[in-house]
Amino acid sequence: MLIKKIGHSEDILEQKDSEYKYLSPFLYKKDKKYFLLYCNRLSSMEFYGEINFSSSLDLVKWKKEKIRILPPFNNSYKSLVSPSLLSIKGKYFLFVEGQKEKKKSDILCYVSNNFKNWRLKSDFLLSSNNSSLTSPYAFKHINKIKLFFSINNNIIKLIELDEKLNYIKEQKCFTKKLKSEKYSIYSPNIIKLKNKYIMFYAAWKSNNSGNINLALSNDGIKWKKNSEEIFTNLLPYKIVSEPFALIHKEFIYIYYEYKIKKKWNIGYLSYRKKDFISKYLLS
Repeated sequence: MLIKKIGHSEDILEQKDSEYKYLSPFLYKKDKKYFLLYCNRLSSMEFYGEINFSSSLDLVKWKKEKIRILPPFNNSYKSLVSPSLLSIKGKYFLFVEGQKEKKKSDILCYVSNNFKNWRLKSDFLLSSNNSSLTSPYAFKHINKIKLFFSINNNIIKLIELDEKLNYIKEQKCFTKKLKSEKYSIYSPNIIKLKNKYIMFYAAWKSNNSGNINLALSNDGIKWKKNSEEIFTNLLPYKIVSEPFALIHKEFIYIYYEYKIKKKWNIGYLSYRKKDFISKYLLS
């Protein structure tokens, strides 16, 4: 990104020696705390992933919480990844990608009344016999939920739901076409700035080279790709992925997962909002 960084930190969460992957950051503000949700792979010895929580008062220093959301062991899902959380009428809804061992994923939803105890919402499931549905991102607009996700890491799609999570309609946002997207696109994340919707999404040009691309929209439905590989200044990391952007005061914080050697962890960058606007919305 060719604008000046204000803040920059890697390894914002301390890993145990036995742990090797922290993935898929998602931030949620509750009361005066920020909560960071992420996938913890725990060990390289088996295919597994659970959603863990950390909390912060300043978006920089994080404390791990004892909240854990585990895969539903009574069926074939072995891992949960890519959390996306919102609240509706006093309840919390957590959308996740449920992964099976044979590279098949569905989108599940967990629900909680108190933010601590979570249960699988058994009457909600997004699934396809022939496709993997990955990396959900949900936000509430008026009395509807817009749920974005990737299909086979080739297409970004939007499904609109009512507040009871009933299907209303769907829309394809775009497919992978750019050189930077040759291998995959997934993990959409959206902020609104200057009456524009800005979508950050993971774009990989090969199986060992990933970065972040941007798309813009006036209505959150029709999208136009805007910029490629915006994290060019994060070398020597070859993979930066699963972005989450947050507007805080006059700054934009962008959290991401990244790979260095065999370890994966979560870092962040922060930029002045006016610099970001000048670079990506006015150019």
